[in-house]
Amino acid sequence: MGILNINLVMDSKFNLLSKEYDDGIFSVNEKNGFLPKNHPLRELPAEFTKLQDLVTNMRVWVDYSKQVSGYLAEEGLLEAKVAELPNYKEEIENFMDNPRVLQALFRSYAFLTSAYLLAPSYHTSKRGGGFGKAHTRLPAQIAQPFVKVAQRLGCPPFMQYHYSSNLGNYYLIDPEGSFDWTNLKPICTFLGAPEEEGFLMVHNDIDSHSSSIVESIKGALKGLEQKDAVAVIESLKLNCQAMKKLNERRREMWSASAPSKYAEFRVFFMGIMGNTEIFGDGVVYEGCFDDKPQRFRGSTAAQDDVIPTQDSFLGVVDYYPKNELTEYLIDIRSYRPVVVQNFIRDLRLDCVDIFKMVAELGLEPLIWLLWCVQEVYKFRNGHWMFVQKFILEQTKYKGGTGGTPITSWIPNQIEACLAYMSNIIGKIQEIGKFEDLTEEVHSQYIETRKNFSKYVDILREQIEALKREDISVELVYNLNSEFKEV
Repeated sequence: MGILNINLVMDSKFNLLSKEYDDGIFSVNEKNGFLPKNHPLRELPAEFTKLQDLVTNMRVWVDYSKQVSGYLAEEGLLEAKVAELPNYKEEIENFMDNPRVLQALFRSYAFLTSAYLLAPSYHTSKRGGGFGKAHTRLPAQIAQPFVKVAQRLGCPPFMQYHYSSNLGNYYLIDPEGSFDWTNLKPICTFLGAPEEEGFLMVHNDIDSHSSSIVESIKGALKGLEQKDAVAVIESLKLNCQAMKKLNERRREMWSASAPSKYAEFRVFFMGIMGNTEIFGDGVVYEGCFDDKPQRFRGSTAAQDDVIPTQDSFLGVVDYYPKNELTEYLIDIRSYRPVVVQNFIRDLRLDCVDIFKMVAELGLEPLIWLLWCVQEVYKFRNGHWMFVQKFILEQTKYKGGTGGTPITSWIPNQIEACLAYMSNIIGKIQEIGKFEDLTEEVHSQYIETRKNFSKYVDILREQIEALKREDISVELVYNLNSEFKEV
């Protein structure tokens, strides 16, 4: 059972206006957004010294600038060090009610688990053999304490976005400085190179602006409850501005990391499920789950909270295609903290009629809803460009870290955005009354309609190009030439 605290705060017909979402690590609100309440612990308590030493020194480069190598640099060395690791399953009992320590333990065991399991795959890839076979048995001294911590937190015992790879894995270089990725460093890494650090920390930089998303959603719900069109417009404006900022920070990835370096550390983020070429029938966690093979998904940006939140708030979820890829979206909900799962679930219940509620308030609120959805489209389209340059152009292995086929996963969700935008535009045209708009709003809406047609054509041509046996990644990327980012 996970640790969870949801408190009623006021009377409202909307869940998000009547509850608090706090699990001791995350408190989803206007102050924190989706960031943790407190910065993660950089080191484990003294009881876990040998685990701390192992996690600190296991990366390929302990000190990249001085070329000081760690255990993963030498094939077989990490496995030898793991054999000497004590089983801390009893010591963990003393920290079962300490959320920050539990999170730090989860991070440590998650990184160690992926490093141990995927070390053979990494070394095979270094020899030019693609992603080779992984270990398929996790030693009890890792498995048993890891499963105990994961069960307490209420999530699967594998690398994931919140407690391990990203939101629970950073510190500020300058404690008084900003949350810009250049002032962030990951606590744990696999490679230890700047490209890996930048890749991870840009995601945290993006999430540091999520508080405005939460604020705008609550403001919009208050406005909808009071049928106050002006309040709804202002909240949707804030939401749109926040998404523009997130898109701006997302584009920093082109500076923070290098596509050609991504494959070197991507292998360590591979999940068991959907990657049978690497893991076969699954992984046995020794002494757990009756020693039956387990299949968990790997850490992926799809486990982040901002876009699923936006989809639930704006109504994009109603346009998800009914297919296996959408089922994956549902499946990864269990990889988020329980408190975040509840937040997004309640938001969805609150906004099940969001399109209708906004349309009833008139033309301009509907146009701002359109612009918010457009920013979600831009985020996904930008992510799709990353996939083309960081993955498709660098490797022939087409499985995603989360276990999805990478050539169809993001286009599936882009289609949902475009289908919804089409319906919103249709409703706007039906309402008419453009004379009630300011000249600025009207002209921007006309520009959006023109761009929308281009978005549809681009995606259609990209999907056709991806059907060819000899996929040209450069062709797929250049089809987006008018909106490409580098």
